This record gives sequence, structure tokens and C-alpha cells, in this order.
Amino acid sequence: MQIVLYTYDLCRGREHLMPWRTLFEVAKVMNDNNHNAWIINGCYHKKDLIDYEWQGIIIKSIKAGYQQLVDYINSVDADAIFIPFVWRSGLSDLTCLSGLKGKKIAYLPGGVYSLNSAFALWRQANFAWAKPYILDSIVPKWILCRKLKRLRFDALIGLTDITAQCAYKSGFKQIYSIPPGHDGFENMVP
Repeated sequence: MQIVLYTYDLCRGREHLMPWRTLFEVAKVMNDNNHNAWIINGCYHKKDLIDYEWQGIIIKSIKAGYQQLVDYINSVDADAIFIPFVWRSGLSDLTCLSGLKGKKIAYLPGGVYSLNSAFALWRQANFAWAKPYILDSIVPKWILCRKLKRLRFDALIGLTDITAQCAYKSGFKQIYSIPPGHDGFENMVP
């Protein structure tokens, strides 16, 4: 089975950091179970468009963007694709993802943020750093969940139990949780 895990901003040297570490852990288990899993890295800067291998996992870099991802996935005929979303992704036009072939699995690498904590970050740092967390805290979670259901995503994975529970309460019922850095990936259902 050809399995692709999509991410973005994976620059060399970040492989051991979250959320990328979890992707590598999952890809390794999939490969150990006779699947062919690799990572596609969506890059925003031309200098980062580098294909390489890290601990036996292949990383293929493409220009960031959902349409570029759809074009690439359909050209390699993958059986399954894992795609990251944040809550504010519900505000984006995701319709091009309906053109993806194979199983579509969403994952939420972020968390559930409060407006108070986002404003605290703004006070302590600056607005540019706080803006994504402010948006994630005020955008209703059901918007993303409804779009993913309309696009026929097969499942949604939270990297924390709280995130998975939030998605479930927001209307997406095929929910799984894979907390990072824990044993148990070998028990994943193929």
C-alpha cells in the first residue's frame, strides 16, 4: 500500500521536533508493516525544495499548497494520504481536495487554544506570533469538520486526546488520537 504523509515547513534539522517527529514515527511503523510510506513536504521557499532521506524515511519536497498536493498525489497513485489541518483551515477553500484519489485522512497537529492564552502571547511577544492562535480560538471548530465530511475524508486524527474530542464534539465521528512520543504505534490499524 502506498501511503503519503503530507506536512509543511519541514526543514532539515526539524525531524525530531513536533509535529514532524510523530509523522516519522508513524511512517516507520507503516514501513515496518510492509507498506510503502513516505513524507511529502510542502515548501514555501524555493531553497527548501530538497528531497532527502531521514532514518530510512523518504522526504519528497513540493511547492506548498493544496492544488500542488492534489496534482502530485494523483500522479503517484497513492492509496492513502494524511493531510494536516488547523482549525482556521475551515476558512480556506478546500474544494480542490475533492479531486484526491484514495483514502483521505485528516490530522490535527495543533491543539485547542483559548482566546485568553492567544492574547497573552500577543502581550508577551507580538501580534504576528499570536494571530494564528487567535484565529484558531475564534473560528468555530464545526466549520472545518463539516468541510472535511463534505470532502469525504475517511477519518480524522488528533495528536492529542483533547483535540480529537473537540473534533468529535464538532461533528466528525471517525476520530482517532495518536499522542506523540508514545508506544503503541505498532498497534495501529492498517
